[in-house]
Amino acid sequence: MLRGRPMNSFDFHTVSFLNQFAHLSGVLNNCLFLFEQSNLLTWVPITALLWWAWFKGDGQEDSNRKLVITTIVAVGLVTIFFYFCDRHALIGFRSRPMFNPRLDFQTPSGIQLPSPDSYWGKTETFPSGHAAVFAALGVGLLYISRPAGTLVLVYSLLVCLGRIYFGIHYPSDIIGGACVGIAAVLFARTKLIDYLLTRRLIKWPMHHPSSFYAVFFIVTYSVATGFQELKGIAGPMKLIMKIIWH
Repeated sequence: MLRGRPMNSFDFHTVSFLNQFAHLSGVLNNCLFLFEQSNLLTWVPITALLWWAWFKGDGQEDSNRKLVITTIVAVGLVTIFFYFCDRHALIGFRSRPMFNPRLDFQTPSGIQLPSPDSYWGKTETFPSGHAAVFAALGVGLLYISRPAGTLVLVYSLLVCLGRIYFGIHYPSDIIGGACVGIAAVLFARTKLIDYLLTRRLIKWPMHHPSSFYAVFFIVTYSVATGFQELKGIAGPMKLIMKIIWH
């Protein structure tokens, strides 16, 4: 039985349009799927731009580094949002496109997608965590370098289109996630967050560079690996918090 809310026409027509190319080329589908699932080709290049922006020698190092910190704070806010929010309660559970019988989704040739009992079959689709983090990184980098920020946003859009094509997300999931990421950047740039976090964090590398760069590496490593380790411990951590608070 199909669970969750019915699809809107925008989601239905967009997924159906992309799905008509599912059997165009098995080799191409395989290449696209490998690209989609590869952290080295998706997360790593975008994360590397944070290091590029940090060491960008254009005479505005202080401003650039403050903006990098702001961007990382925004990504942190996105992570907190997804950790604590009940996505099931936002719109109700709905099957991913690949499992949705209303779509009659055709699995792209050459690809073996997971079963409904897998992680993708049991997790909520809205909003997209990928789109949220990509948007936060792209918009954050726009304030440092318009070409770099634009490149990230365009690159991220292509990755997210792939997630729609393979039936992982609906277009509204991507739009919702992007809105979360943009909102996080705007909130991170407020005077409140600047006073509470950014001003203090920007002083850290000046006073204790060794500890700062150790933590900076861990944070950017987490982003570069798509937060896989964090996802792995999220469930147990939530259980521990429930035990502590109850």
